[in-house]
Amino acid sequence: QRGGPLEKYDSCKWIGQHIGTLISMCTIGVSVGLVWCRATSLETYFSFQEFAFIAGYLLELVISLFVFSPLLSTVLFSGILGCYRIPVLGGRPWELRVEAAAKRRKDKKRLKKQQKLLQLA
Repeated sequence: QRGGPLEKYDSCKWIGQHIGTLISMCTIGVSVGLVWCRATSLETYFSFQEFAFIAGYLLELVISLFVFSPLLSTVLFSGILGCYRIPVLGGRPWELRVEAAAKRRKDKKRLKKQQKLLQLA
């Protein structure tokens, strides 16, 4: 179910689809905000360079979420690595091709079985 338990309510379907992302983004925002507030309140006691890791962490987070994650998921699931032919690296196109071949074999067996029954009758 794409919308989870809220799928049966048409007006709330979009909430169920995006609630996990919303909760994660809110948690990240609150935690970064708390660390930032603490860093600015301690500015009188400590130098601001001691909290430079926050900028590094934020940069790493943005790069991993918006660059590496879409890039890796596109490469892994599109089948580019396996030239659409190699199992595991072939991605979704390979799976669809295998599924279609299995269905053709099953249909061929069923057709042969029906033809034998018609010949016997």
